[in-house]
Amino acid sequence: MSSPPAAPTPGRASEGPRSDAPSRSGRRQPRSSSRPRGPPTGSTPGMQSEAGGFPDDEVVGLRGMRRQAPGARDVPRVVDTTAETLGIQFERFLENFTEDPTSSAAPMSSAVTTNKYYIAQIHGLCQFKLSTLYVDYTHLMDHERGVLASAIQGDFYRFLPYMLRALNNLIAKYEPQYYREHRQPGSTTARTDTSLAGNSMNEDDSINDKTPNQQTDKIFAIAFYNLALVSRVRQLRTEHVGKLASISGTVTRTSEVRPELHLATFVCEVCNTVVPDVEQIFKYSEPTQCPNLTCGNRQGWRLDIRQSTFIDWQKVRIQENSSEIPTGSMPRTMDVILRGEMVDRAKAGEKCIFTGTLIVVPDVSQFRVPGTRVQAMRDSDAPRGGDVGGSGVSGLAALGVRDLTYRMAFLANMVTPDTSTQGQSANQALKGQAGNILSSLGQMVDLNEVSGDQAQQDYLDTLTPAEIDDLRRMVQQPNIYMRLVDSLAPMIYGHTVVKKGLLLQLMGGVSKVTPEGMALRGDLNICIVGDPSTSKSQFLKYICSFLPRTVYTSGKASSAAGLTAAVVKDEETGEFTIEAGALMLADNGICAIDEFDKMDIADQVAIHEAMEQQTISIAKAGIQATLNARTSILAAANPVGGRYNRKTTLRANINMSAPIMSRFDLFFVVLDECNEQVDEHLARHIVAIHQLKDDAVQPEYSTEQLQRYIRFARLFQPVFTEEAKVDLVKNYQALRSDDAGGSVGRNSYRITVRQLESLIRLSEAVAKANCVDQVTPAFVEEAYKLLKQSIISVEKDDVEFEEDEDAAMADADADAGAAAVDDHNDESPMGGDEGAEEESGSVRASQTPARTPAPARPRTQIKHEDYVKIQTKLLRRVYDDQNIAEDGTEEEDLLLWYLEEMEDELLTQEDVESQRSLAKKVLKKTVKDNILLPIRGEGLAEEGAEAEQRGEKTMYVIQPNFPIEEFLGLARGYKVFIFDIDEAELEHTTKVHLKKYFDAQKLNYAICNLRDPDEIRQKVDEAAKFLNGKIDVLVNNGGIASPKWKDGKTMENGETMAEWQAYVETNLTGPFAVSQACIPYMKVEGAEHSIDHDSDSDAGPCIIHIGSFRAHQSDPNQEGYASTKAGMLGLMHSMAISLQPQSIRVNLVAPGRIKVAHESREGDEKGTSWASLNGANDVEDHPTNRAGRPKDIADAVEYLVNAGFVTGQEIIVDGGATKKK
Repeated sequence: MSSPPAAPTPGRASEGPRSDAPSRSGRRQPRSSSRPRGPPTGSTPGMQSEAGGFPDDEVVGLRGMRRQAPGARDVPRVVDTTAETLGIQFERFLENFTEDPTSSAAPMSSAVTTNKYYIAQIHGLCQFKLSTLYVDYTHLMDHERGVLASAIQGDFYRFLPYMLRALNNLIAKYEPQYYREHRQPGSTTARTDTSLAGNSMNEDDSINDKTPNQQTDKIFAIAFYNLALVSRVRQLRTEHVGKLASISGTVTRTSEVRPELHLATFVCEVCNTVVPDVEQIFKYSEPTQCPNLTCGNRQGWRLDIRQSTFIDWQKVRIQENSSEIPTGSMPRTMDVILRGEMVDRAKAGEKCIFTGTLIVVPDVSQFRVPGTRVQAMRDSDAPRGGDVGGSGVSGLAALGVRDLTYRMAFLANMVTPDTSTQGQSANQALKGQAGNILSSLGQMVDLNEVSGDQAQQDYLDTLTPAEIDDLRRMVQQPNIYMRLVDSLAPMIYGHTVVKKGLLLQLMGGVSKVTPEGMALRGDLNICIVGDPSTSKSQFLKYICSFLPRTVYTSGKASSAAGLTAAVVKDEETGEFTIEAGALMLADNGICAIDEFDKMDIADQVAIHEAMEQQTISIAKAGIQATLNARTSILAAANPVGGRYNRKTTLRANINMSAPIMSRFDLFFVVLDECNEQVDEHLARHIVAIHQLKDDAVQPEYSTEQLQRYIRFARLFQPVFTEEAKVDLVKNYQALRSDDAGGSVGRNSYRITVRQLESLIRLSEAVAKANCVDQVTPAFVEEAYKLLKQSIISVEKDDVEFEEDEDAAMADADADAGAAAVDDHNDESPMGGDEGAEEESGSVRASQTPARTPAPARPRTQIKHEDYVKIQTKLLRRVYDDQNIAEDGTEEEDLLLWYLEEMEDELLTQEDVESQRSLAKKVLKKTVKDNILLPIRGEGLAEEGAEAEQRGEKTMYVIQPNFPIEEFLGLARGYKVFIFDIDEAELEHTTKVHLKKYFDAQKLNYAICNLRDPDEIRQKVDEAAKFLNGKIDVLVNNGGIASPKWKDGKTMENGETMAEWQAYVETNLTGPFAVSQACIPYMKVEGAEHSIDHDSDSDAGPCIIHIGSFRAHQSDPNQEGYASTKAGMLGLMHSMAISLQPQSIRVNLVAPGRIKVAHESREGDEKGTSWASLNGANDVEDHPTNRAGRPKDIADAVEYLVNAGFVTGQEIIVDGGATKKK
């Protein structure tokens, strides 16, 4: 019988086409072409007949062969009796081992079932068309006191062929059909044809005599897992070569999956003899000599690819885990070789355990040292020379260093997740026969990609009953959200708001895909900004230890390529490949970036795409790819200058660009404020931790409980309720209004649409934290509060007021004058000496004492918030008075009104005087800030006290250029939808005249024929959709504006009947149809109830018809126009009564003669002004001495919109024209 390969010998490896692993010193002797092919990697029991069974322990001999010529064939074969015995024992173990049924799941097979653990797996191999048997090493340890386990672990590489033979025997015994289909040897009688496929079958051969596809035949393999000891990469030494071991590391690079030639079939180029099943041991290996006794060929071989067997091959590079790197050391790396069903099991960024054996491979990169040329040479008696000598490639021989052209690699037969890492996903745990096959191969569905009850049930199936009960108890506990927050990062004192944000980041929102295929991220990005020593880095370290798939990096030490992806050249193949950066390694996890503000701006730009689209695009070195980076960013940054300045914006405090700031969902500003009570509690907490360590904190939930709960909660896919949607819109509007509040409501950063998306994600995360399937208004409110708390309001310097400058100067002059008089009297006792006045200037200057400097004026200081509060009160009063009377507000009246408003806070006369003085100073500063304009007499107020001495009153008005409505928050946020029949005029009106009143997103229009009720209903539905399903105000201004019949006709002309119909359908039927279509979107449900709340006094929805004063006063030939406008008056009266149950008010505005040509397209093109449109008759016919403007109608409409107690009324806006006639 043939001898199995011997143990690996590092010193004998030679370079070949596939030099990824070492060669072995021994090799199975090539078999004759007349010998049937047996199972791979060792002698497998033969067959009595090629279609028969597999008798146990029968080995096909080499009978019938002629005596070979003396030489290499006469070398006796050595039988490894120890390995033979171990193979027999291992086969018995696999065949007879049974496990307690309660300790593992039942096999997922409807075929043959058995209580024999590994026999059930063999049946599973057949059912699922797999080729790897998974052996639990703990089973071997329990078998015969672990003798078999110790032998396998101590010399794994030596015994592996014999264990594979045992596996082939069992598969052939229990699943013969499956074995015949994939590993059945066929008849390979030597051919003499010249064809390359010299071992092709005859047509009458049995179909069972060959496999369906020789190139993809199953190569059965054994995978061990659950070894007691998991070694570190740094601990591996040459003493571990050939031994069974497990190593743990983080995958940093994976190669593409390539086919590897495993069993080769060669054809002798001399005699066409076929040599099958030549095992390829890490390199391309040809037969040493043709087995044909009449042929001595040693070199002329051709590979028969169709009759050779290939398996999948992949190389993975791992790096030792960050927690295992000694201080000051570089991380060690190692190449791991995966084959068969193990390929693509490890992804970049994952922490995995690889089980296999350590091997030695040639270091190909050392063969490419510049300046030397390495080539293989045969032994020869000729003198050896060359620049590298005849001893092969060597190191620094002069320094005693021998061959350095080899390195260690790891040949893995099993890949499992590193469950020793906290929070590692348990859905790939190996449980039961079916679990060993399916989950270990990664064929179980990723729970993150399955939504609903199925994903939750799949996860619960991986937990023990005790863990399920504990999880159920946590879900049912009240206020679970805050309980989770209190249990998160217990070693860090306080910072509850930050912990809330981190919990929601761990939960994440719901990822969505638009109908166009655009992905909307659900992950949250958080940035912690704060003073030094405020636990920023501790939060990052905690999250990295809490989650399995996290990457911790520093912004200053990270480049753009290190964060995203780099294109590198493979040192062996020379091809360009992509090496994953930190964001790719943290895919489906969290990337923690410390010192984010120290990162170069150019490097920050590189992660823009990854933060929002969660992809990384590469276009380098001929590689164009878009890679996934579905990660959350947790960043920490220090303020500029070391301390956070609350008197400036967040943008000015940190070194970040505006685009990257907008991509963060939450900013947490952690300040180191001096607080005696807080400092005491913090000091006690830190001292207790140093004294008692873990016993100092006792959170309600342990880390394992939190990990299980978060893993379960992430499987929920909550959706918004209708009420939650309404609250979401309101909260976003509140954030935007605060952001647009001018100098009063300045926030730390601008609120954009991305903050609305952040609000959505945060609300979904809160729902997940509560393990519910719906996002309720309470969850939206919690998310809004969190987002609001993360927006640090900008603090302003305290406002200082000086005493009145004129009064202070007057006092100083008086004091200086008195001092001068005293000095003069002292020098001239006689006084009135006129001669003194005639002295020279120089003498006088020397005798006059220097003027005493004016003393510093006292200052009054108040907080900026108090200043804004007083200023707002005063400005609002001035604004209201100015709307009533354009004269403004007198200063004394304004101060008196303010004191009356503050009456409850003023207890003494001193308080009254102090508050009056403060209010006056606020008024003067407001004047200096160009907000108020003081007026005295006929013009602007004079500086100084002269005007006051003349007794003139000061009036205050608002500066014309100051946006007072925006400052006071009085601007209304209307959204407008307009119907018209003239598209060109409508577009001009909206884009020119209405642009200054409305944002482009708040204004829309549509072409509508008011004589078509069906089109009206369609356009109203479109408008309601634009207005978020609610219409508050309807203004029926459409109609035929021409008051007289066309072409000077009278009603006697029969052609006017068509015009009459047009007037009725447009001016009367149109408003009725539009109102009818809008009522469903305007009505207030439950409007008929008793008044029991202040909100019942709100104006509510209203309909305003635009009629005409021609309903009361007509000129000749206006029958059509005047009748329809009078009809609108009756329509308004009736609708006001009919729509009372819907709480819709109905009123009418009757314009007079309104000049509108200056606001038309033609008027703008000609530069027409409103004043030029007024003629002499306009002044004569109107008591107001002018015609009307469009704004006059708008003011009346606005009044009716806000007049909640007015309905069924007509307002005539005609400048008094109807009264004059």
